[in-house]
Amino acid sequence: MQQESSTTPTLVASSALQEASTDLKSHWENVYETKADSQTSWFQEIPETSLELIEKFGSALDVSDANKTFIDVGCGNSHLSYEIIKREKVTFGEYFLIDISKAALERSRELMKALNGLERVSFIESNILKLDSVLKEEQIIDIWHDRATFHFLNSMEDQVQYLKIMCKLLKKGGYFLISTFSSNGGPTKCSGLPITQYDTGKWMKMFENVECKFELVESFEQVHTTPFNTTQNFLFCIFKKV
Repeated sequence: MQQESSTTPTLVASSALQEASTDLKSHWENVYETKADSQTSWFQEIPETSLELIEKFGSALDVSDANKTFIDVGCGNSHLSYEIIKREKVTFGEYFLIDISKAALERSRELMKALNGLERVSFIESNILKLDSVLKEEQIIDIWHDRATFHFLNSMEDQVQYLKIMCKLLKKGGYFLISTFSSNGGPTKCSGLPITQYDTGKWMKMFENVECKFELVESFEQVHTTPFNTTQNFLFCIFKKV
């Protein structure tokens, strides 16, 4: 295992909080310890759609590059953040990469180790539902990205908890970029786990459960071709906190 660097810290939620999600953590540790990137259905060598959205809405922020912040929830192998930093089409002063799996974060750090600007990256080992025990300051994120993590939350309690944390950490005027399996023919399981499908109307109703307000900026569906040459229908939504 790679030694942890003082310039790229791994932040870890308290042991008591981690114990609450032991089974889920064990599942994802096993995935990233036993499977190569190309053996996972969600893998994209270059995640073009997410990159285009982040570059578009990151550039639209009325914030200096040094003060822009980005978080990738369920970052996995972090090809997304790797490409953002490498391309430099949009620059963030700080990047937060969160995953429940330590093995995933180690893979991310290995991929990104040669990049200039790695000192701006924090690797956070935590269940997303416990993120506010690690990032305690409110309204610190400008771009919140989540491709294929939220749809693993199947109870209303967990879904609302996620959204409350996102609302707390996202700045006013910031963007919530979310991608989930679509109710229009999307899968019902992923990595052997059940998921919840979404359409735009369902997403609008989800925000009725939190105090902060969001406006829908853009939404579209897209078919993802997996490394196994199967297809998955995704829904992408971009919301702005108002």
